[in-house]
Amino acid sequence: TAGHLFRCSPDGVMKDRGEFARDSSPGDPTALLEDSEGAVWIGSAFGGLFSYNGSTFESISTSRPEIQCLLEDREKSIWAGTLGGGLDRIRRRVVQLQGIDGGRPFESIRSLTEDAQGTLWATTENGMLARHSDAGWETVSTGAAWAGYNLTCLTLDSHGTLWIGGRSRKLLQWPQGGEPVLAQSHQLIGTIFAILAGPDGDLWLGQVGTVTGLQHLRDGKVITAKLPGDVRTIRAMAKDSR
Repeated sequence: TAGHLFRCSPDGVMKDRGEFARDSSPGDPTALLEDSEGAVWIGSAFGGLFSYNGSTFESISTSRPEIQCLLEDREKSIWAGTLGGGLDRIRRRVVQLQGIDGGRPFESIRSLTEDAQGTLWATTENGMLARHSDAGWETVSTGAAWAGYNLTCLTLDSHGTLWIGGRSRKLLQWPQGGEPVLAQSHQLIGTIFAILAGPDGDLWLGQVGTVTGLQHLRDGKVITAKLPGDVRTIRAMAKDSR
């Protein structure tokens, strides 16, 4: 009522849970529904549809702002009957675009990995290293220590070490709890376009220099694999169960 949602407890105590339409008058509430997950859905006379998750309200886009009725089906979709806009189905979003509008400081991503703490690490189109945590995205490769590194790809091994490949025969190693260091350079073929950490401790590098090459690091040694002559650029690698 009056743009607010109230909850009445079994002993008759009424508590105001907040205002669901702060910026406009939604008109009288026309439909109310608590779904199977405890969220409350509020349909209004001409202000549209709102949902309440127990702490915050969200305005839900519908075909028309006049909501007549609400229903939850067995697949947990919410159905909203509108006045003049037909029947709308509202489902939980499965995919969300992480664009610049969402706070990401760059446009294109070359490579992506996730550590044990759930932090996402990425190399970007312009050769930078970035990470995403609960605080959002931040660019890591800033300052003099990162000067001259044009980063291309990255992976995480079983020990939590971050391996980062770059152009001009650059391979960086960032141990968990340590600092990033240049792990290998002069023995590499060229620019690293693909990188894979195997469960046996080997690190595989797909590279392009004067020739296309596949190398792997084992016990500190660099081993070059033989490739068919028609192989050009290795863009991605995966290891199967064998």
